[in-house]
Amino acid sequence: MKKFFTLLVLFGCLGHVNCWTEQGHYKYIFVFGIIVVTSLIRHLGRVKFRIPIPYSIFVILCGILWGIGSNYVIWMKHYANVGESFVDHIHRVYLPVLVFSASFCTDVHTFLKSLPQILIISLPMAFLHACFCGLLMMVILDLDWSYVDGLMFGILFSTIYPMDLLNYFKQITGTHIKHLTVLLAGEMIISATLVLYVHEALNNNINGWVVHWYQFAMGIVRIVLLGIPLGYIVGFLGVFLMRLVSEEPICLMIITMSMCYLSFALCETIACAGTIGVLFSGMMMGLERMALPSDMEKLLSDIWIVIISTMNGLLFFITGIMIPINLGDRLGIGEYIYALVTYLLSNIGRFLTFLIFSPILKRIGYGFNRPNMVICVWGGLKNPLTLSIVLNVHDLYADDKYKACLFFMHLVIVYILFLIINGSSISFIFKAVGLSELSLAKQSNINNCMKYIYQVRDRTIAVLKMDRFVSDANWPLVVSATALNHPYKGAGFTEDFEDSLEDEDFLGYRFTVCPECRKNIPTEPTSKEMREMTREAKLRVLKLKKVAYSRQFESGIISKEGVRILHQTLDIAKDTEDATVDLQPLFKMFNKENSFYRCLKERLLSIFKSQEDSLSHPRMYWRYICFCIITHIWFKIFIYSIIFLNLIFVVYHFLNNSHQTSVQFLIIVSLDALFFTIYFVEFWITIFAYSWIYVCKHGFGTYFRSCWNLIDFVVLCSAFVSLLMELIVVGLIHQQDQEYYREMLYVVLSPMLLRVLRFVKLIKACKGFHDKIIQCLNVRIDRDRAMAYELGKNYVAANDEILENLHNIVDKDKIRQRIREQIERDRLSVIKMLGMASKERPWIAVTVKTNCAARAVLHSMREDIKDLKVSGWVDDAEFTKLTRSLLERYKLIRSIKTVEASTPREIFENISWMGDDKHLIDYLYDNVVIKKFDPGNVVVKEGTITEGIYILISVGKRKRTGSVVREGERFSAAPFENVTGSGGCKFIENVVAAK
Repeated sequence: MKKFFTLLVLFGCLGHVNCWTEQGHYKYIFVFGIIVVTSLIRHLGRVKFRIPIPYSIFVILCGILWGIGSNYVIWMKHYANVGESFVDHIHRVYLPVLVFSASFCTDVHTFLKSLPQILIISLPMAFLHACFCGLLMMVILDLDWSYVDGLMFGILFSTIYPMDLLNYFKQITGTHIKHLTVLLAGEMIISATLVLYVHEALNNNINGWVVHWYQFAMGIVRIVLLGIPLGYIVGFLGVFLMRLVSEEPICLMIITMSMCYLSFALCETIACAGTIGVLFSGMMMGLERMALPSDMEKLLSDIWIVIISTMNGLLFFITGIMIPINLGDRLGIGEYIYALVTYLLSNIGRFLTFLIFSPILKRIGYGFNRPNMVICVWGGLKNPLTLSIVLNVHDLYADDKYKACLFFMHLVIVYILFLIINGSSISFIFKAVGLSELSLAKQSNINNCMKYIYQVRDRTIAVLKMDRFVSDANWPLVVSATALNHPYKGAGFTEDFEDSLEDEDFLGYRFTVCPECRKNIPTEPTSKEMREMTREAKLRVLKLKKVAYSRQFESGIISKEGVRILHQTLDIAKDTEDATVDLQPLFKMFNKENSFYRCLKERLLSIFKSQEDSLSHPRMYWRYICFCIITHIWFKIFIYSIIFLNLIFVVYHFLNNSHQTSVQFLIIVSLDALFFTIYFVEFWITIFAYSWIYVCKHGFGTYFRSCWNLIDFVVLCSAFVSLLMELIVVGLIHQQDQEYYREMLYVVLSPMLLRVLRFVKLIKACKGFHDKIIQCLNVRIDRDRAMAYELGKNYVAANDEILENLHNIVDKDKIRQRIREQIERDRLSVIKMLGMASKERPWIAVTVKTNCAARAVLHSMREDIKDLKVSGWVDDAEFTKLTRSLLERYKLIRSIKTVEASTPREIFENISWMGDDKHLIDYLYDNVVIKKFDPGNVVVKEGTITEGIYILISVGKRKRTGSVVREGERFSAAPFENVTGSGGCKFIENVVAAK
């Protein structure tokens, strides 16, 4: 009571503090005070009391109370004026943060896979919902509204903000929620962009700036042709900056926050497409975020969650302040009742649009079922962006205050109703549609985990009771204080609950008592129970595969992109009816290539290919001399030098034509004549060199088949015409007509500039540069194949691990055998594709394995560095330097795009059991014989003692039993060595090891 009285005294004393005399002070107090209040409300509502109603309702309520109090308390009035002054600027501040945070933190790959569904929901369905809601309310309210006003009214209700719903999704462990999460987040991003541009277009129409249809069309063209490319460029700039400072978390945070507003400002200034720029930069930088280390990725995501939460708190509180200020007593009870009608129409319109488009949504993306539709309809909470828009509605309808108040009242009331009704009842909706139900196996699993945790606790307590320092502790209090809440019960773990876990008939495992021996005999489950048991066993296998992939990622064997794709594949498989992985997308990736880069590669190869290489030598001796001249390197150097000098004179003639004297002009004419003569001689030498037998058939025919020769011929003709025009200017035309012909000379000289294209042919002289270009294009073409090889390799490794432990995973023999056969089939099919890919493109296998090996080594080094720091051998400064060096090595590995296959000598020297004896290695290498075996051939029979050493270079399928290995070890034979692990069976035999 004393503390409460002290707070009242301090609160009352604020009325005598003239803190508003200096604007900077009370603005800071107002802003940061709202942030503190919002954080406290969020904590109390979500963590302390677990209130199902979204915390934003209470923030708006606090703002309403403050706005009401501002009518009676002077110092509250001054702070309310601060909030009112923010109304004109909050839209520009809030909009970039909303779009960037949503696009930056979303799963970009799942977003792109669901993009067709997202576009349908966000564009045609949102616009149809806006027309339905707006036009019907225009009829119901029976006001003198135009269709533009009705559409303006409806468009504000078509965008959603399901963050409270997504926070609830995080508490549900089902994999079917991930697609729904990305779908709602994508709808929020795209629909917010649509609402902004439609609102801006309607605003311009109301103000009389855009009134014709072609003006709206040109706005769309401007966004598509200028805004989207500019947004992509800005996003590429953001990705480049993130890669540049990827080692510094602080710099990454600064870059992301700066690019949020920089992309908005640049695109808004140049193309009036600020939202598009923020969207593209957020998506592209979000994709780059997923390539960062997990700790940096989580740090960036948390930073943007903090920023958007802060902005939302400010917007909610300011909106609450503006409610009593804007409305007051201007509207009656009837108008407020109509807001309930608006709420109902908004829900009905959203349901009808989903119902109409559901046949299309089912057949694209990840599919769409009835429970998903119910959640999307009921979880369509309204976007706070519309609050920031409607705060300025009085500026739009300055001449009609009543209409502005109606807009403001309906939007705010509907927003609050959605939060109170839809937001607080979402858990009941989940239970009603069955999305929050746990399977019996999952319940058993978590119950067993809880029992294990409590057994560990009991053992720890038993050990501590024997410790002489804590033996006299209050152990009943320790037991009660360490009681955990069940994840799905919300209550402490009790003995009754523990006893309820021991159910003999759980999940179809029933027993019957033998009448003779009185023993429990397991009974055969029914077909329904068998299907359920099979599905649960497959789900358990998928979960262990996910663990195996995560372990591979922690060891550096697989990249972050690869483990993300594999995890996503497993999540999709868990949602299927038979709970199996569909390998068809992986097989398609093995055959997928980028057609654009493939065409570019073919074109460059045709350019790099020298035409002289495919020509036959002329039969006549003097023509053969011409052929030797044009193929000689010094002749090519001479021609390129002449072209370069000619271009210099052409440019000089263009730039200084009006200031040339007669002597200078005659010199230029003479030089042009010299250049023309050289080009003319080159033309005929080339014709005769190409004339194998006949000049017209072979010489001219071969010459004009090349596009480069066509350019040279056009330049030759233009040089002849320009020389002729210059001679005319010099002597045949009167002085008054020379200016006319000088102007005509510009037109004739223009084709001369085409000669510069011949410098592109200089690339042919750089043979090493050819290989680099083709190598880079091969990486682009086979990017999907390289990823498919990495995924397939790790998929096979995970399957091998599952097969070794399958007897511990599934205890039912029939189910275990069925799952084993399925895993073996998938494993063999993937191994076959790996072998074919390695045979067709060996560099892919070598590159993937080299990157995996380098990452694994760096991961091991990183763990060792951490151990050294923990043990005290390395201080903080040294640890920072070593970590920075590791990050540089990681960046170097990511830059390795292609690695050439090793030579046989290098493969032989890198065999681990060969040792470092150079003489022995040379002897063994000189005596090897390479042998290939067809599928089905027997290489070594079990129990056979072989002479020599078998080194396994590449394998499609290998069967090796333990007895063979033990037999080999008994006779001191070297083990099989898998060097490349690719397809086809090749062995090196007849190698005798020195004993």
